[in-house]
Amino acid sequence: MRSTLKPDVAQADKLARQFVLERDGYLCQNCGKWAAPLEWAHLVTRAAKHLRWDPDNAVTLCGATPVYTGCHGYFTAHPVQFRRFVAEHFGPDHYDNLKLRQAQAERRGDKVDVAQVIAFYRERLTPAESDRWRNGEW
Repeated sequence: MRSTLKPDVAQADKLARQFVLERDGYLCQNCGKWAAPLEWAHLVTRAAKHLRWDPDNAVTLCGATPVYTGCHGYFTAHPVQFRRFVAEHFGPDHYDNLKLRQAQAERRGDKVDVAQVIAFYRERLTPAESDRWRNGEW
């Protein structure tokens, strides 16, 4: 299936995903599984464009397999439990603070500079990760 995302958005998504998975030690932050698939999950929907690539708005969760629903799918279907997880994992005010930041950015009319997002994450790659990125390995 072909992506409908603009190349720079797809690139920013890929870099942000890699950063979050590495930051979280390639472990589901809910159940501790390390087996694939691991997913880049957003605390506030990724449709909130001012938070889409914010590392404070992301967590690694396991995804679905043929025999396992996965924490990401579970939390999508159970938003109350997800809010409880966010409060326990990130602090009781974290979700509300993210929503406030999104609302303030929208009120100000801030624009998201995707090139700046890409630069932000590229600066945080190790030399080995940079080589893998350039070679198209992720």
